[in-house]
Amino acid sequence: MTLRTLFGSDIGYQGFSFDVTNLSSVPITITGWSFNISTGVTVTGRLFWRLGTASGFERILAGWTKLGNDATAMSAGLDNPTAFDFGQDFTIMPGQTIGFSGF
Repeated sequence: MTLRTLFGSDIGYQGFSFDVTNLSSVPITITGWSFNISTGVTVTGRLFWRLGTASGFERILAGWTKLGNDATAMSAGLDNPTAFDFGQDFTIMPGQTIGFSGF
């Protein structure tokens, strides 16, 4: 299963935060990450997570855990998914909300 969100290039920020809530009765595992990167560039990304929502914690360092390793990727083109390999899957248990933030 793939969960897609907006890939619009008009957000104007160099980072992001979002929540994932597991509403099912079984654990879900995220095995890959793709982001929207400007055309013709290679970037190194970092992804962090926290138990609970990311909302309200975007500018607070406490409570965030780095997911895996830094990942470097060449852009697949503006408004196209560019895959990043952080070297670690992430499992969300039933009923859990996890906040993610990256740059």
